[in-house]
Amino acid sequence: MNTLFYYNYLFYKWSKVETQPILSAWFSLSFSEMIFVMGFSDYLSSLIFKHTIDNWILFGIILLPFVFNYFYYVKKGYAKKIIKEKPMFFKSHFLSIVLSWSFLILTFASLILFKFFINRMLV
Repeated sequence: MNTLFYYNYLFYKWSKVETQPILSAWFSLSFSEMIFVMGFSDYLSSLIFKHTIDNWILFGIILLPFVFNYFYYVKKGYAKKIIKEKPMFFKSHFLSIVLSWSFLILTFASLILFKFFINRMLV
């Protein structure tokens, strides 16, 4: 996750539109994780209990990545430490970029795929 955070940070830093690239990286990483957590928990609920999760419970579940990442990256200051370390996947800048974009695309695709599988199971 640290590498994904770092490459999100680099993206927002290079965009030159953002004034707070650390907060933008925190939000985008948390949002991506939230989409996956939401889809996966809804999928498990429909698989085990044969119905989807109530919206209020789902709202509580999707707040977990935001809260966890806020305390880890922003509040405790690990974001600045990660930026200084410049973590990469397998010490490859290119591979880190590819895997970061793949993570982003797969989390958004999981939103659609989990809903597709849930609808097929519950019919």
